[in-house]
Amino acid sequence: MSNLETEYLEDDEDEEGGEKRPGGLETASNRRMRLANINPWTLRYNDDSLESKFGQLREDMFKSNMTCCVVIWIFIAVCQAVIVSDCIILWGSLLFTSLIFIVCSVLVMAEEFKTLPEYLQHASSMLVHNKLHRTVFTCSLIMLMAMTSVVGVLACPSGRYPPPELPIINELRGKTTEVPAEVPTEVPATPTTAPGINGLIVKFLEAALEDEPSPGGLRDPSKASNFSQGMRDPGNVVSGHRKQEIFRYYRHDSHPGGRRHYRRFIPRHQGHLTSKRSLSILETGENPSEAVVLLENEWRSCLQPEYIVFTWILCLIALASALKLYYLVKTALASMIVVMYAVLILFWHEELFMTPEDSDEAAIPLSAQMLILLVVFLVVVTYHGRLVEVTSRLDFLWKQQAERELGDMVESKHNNMQLLKNILPDHVAHHFLTTERPPEELYSQQRERVGVMFASVPNFTEFYSEDVNKGMECIRLLNEIIADFDELLDEAPFHCIEKIKTVGATYMAASGLNPRQSDQSKDDRDHLCRLVDYAVAMRLRLEDVNIHSFNNFDLRVGISCGPLVGGVIGARKPVYDIWGNTVNEASRMDSTGVMGKIQVPKETAKFLETRGYQT
Repeated sequence: MSNLETEYLEDDEDEEGGEKRPGGLETASNRRMRLANINPWTLRYNDDSLESKFGQLREDMFKSNMTCCVVIWIFIAVCQAVIVSDCIILWGSLLFTSLIFIVCSVLVMAEEFKTLPEYLQHASSMLVHNKLHRTVFTCSLIMLMAMTSVVGVLACPSGRYPPPELPIINELRGKTTEVPAEVPTEVPATPTTAPGINGLIVKFLEAALEDEPSPGGLRDPSKASNFSQGMRDPGNVVSGHRKQEIFRYYRHDSHPGGRRHYRRFIPRHQGHLTSKRSLSILETGENPSEAVVLLENEWRSCLQPEYIVFTWILCLIALASALKLYYLVKTALASMIVVMYAVLILFWHEELFMTPEDSDEAAIPLSAQMLILLVVFLVVVTYHGRLVEVTSRLDFLWKQQAERELGDMVESKHNNMQLLKNILPDHVAHHFLTTERPPEELYSQQRERVGVMFASVPNFTEFYSEDVNKGMECIRLLNEIIADFDELLDEAPFHCIEKIKTVGATYMAASGLNPRQSDQSKDDRDHLCRLVDYAVAMRLRLEDVNIHSFNNFDLRVGISCGPLVGGVIGARKPVYDIWGNTVNEASRMDSTGVMGKIQVPKETAKFLETRGYQT
């Protein structure tokens, strides 16, 4: 039992027992072929000639893959145009890249449209057939897509727009006293009254919401309010009602340690950017007036930076859609793209992905979330590319093996057909091959005008002797003579002649057996003339053998024409033979004939005389 049969039996036993073998998705034959032909790391074929054939394959899926890339790019362009709608540079880059994709799509699909210029069709065909050009073309488009997707982050200003002013603060302006001073980092708890805190809150809100922050995040010191002065200034008295109206614009968060936190979220402003400002009151005692008011400015320049990252992930998906791109090239390109995105997130524009460290925010920073997402998709693209590469290479191996087996099958069929034709006439072999018949069925055929020839070498019996190599040399010479006679049958004039058999040094042939080569409705005996010509050609061949073997063999021929019966005898070892008076008459013509002459009956002689033969 072979190893392959053993593995198949083991598979059957596992299925019957209800157990699944590990790695059942990959059959034993696939594993065996992969280990024998493919490098486990590079996934290249161990045979260079096989690798060269694989690289020359026509890529029929290239057009559909590029169509997927174009569709994905349309999604990316639309999403980025919606997210950052007022960036002229981004719009220009999106338009430029879209035009390039349109031109490339026309170039890729040009082979399908015969009305396009010939040079475009030639370029399209070259991309489909040449793996190197196809790889460079695909990588260039994916890299262009990835670089264009970051233009919105690199080129568009992240500007900080002043939030809309609070109407209550506008009403309270002029009621506060501003004393230019440095903002202290720490304020001691000083007993004050509650109205002092109200005034302090109003002053800080007015100063914080009125001025545009500088790039460093600090306000003009000349406009800053003095903590201690604001706490003591009686002009800053704000009623409880007004205080509630001010804090209505903020969200209150309670924190352990006596710290109350108020946050104001200002909705979308120009450029789809937002600011976060928070007001913190640190209570240092039981008296609410003993507190320190801290105003914090927090900015997130991009409204939803994670959506930009989602469009970056679409670039990786577009790369994965290039199915037949070599997986190491795909992995290297995906790694470059992810590294570029990671540098943007961590170093160049880290402020876009910074989140305030508050209890109401996610525990994992936004930048870390986006990096994890990118790395996960990098792993997915790499694994998918490797899986597709293994599958395509195994398919190619199976296809090559199938082609070899098909070629062997065609060759075996040709050899079997040749052997069958050597045993049976062509029309008889065709009869048995075209229809399914039981082996015991009798095949016979009656023919009215068939030429039969017996050609013998009478003096070969005198030549044969077992003294030289036990007669092997004599048999070799006879085989050479018979082989020369058989070669004559391959010539066009003698296709109507069928060799029946050889008995010793006697060669038996017949003409007119094939019903497809003659018209039974009229007396067509042209095949008899071909049979006579064949006998003459046999004599000439025998003379050539005599010259090279230094012998004096001569041919004696007897020919007759008339009705007979032909059929196949035997089921396991079929033999075609002919019977009738015509066969017996031709045999007597040979046995009673003269060496070097062709003997025929009187009726046959009259017919041959009408065709120009001399008796």
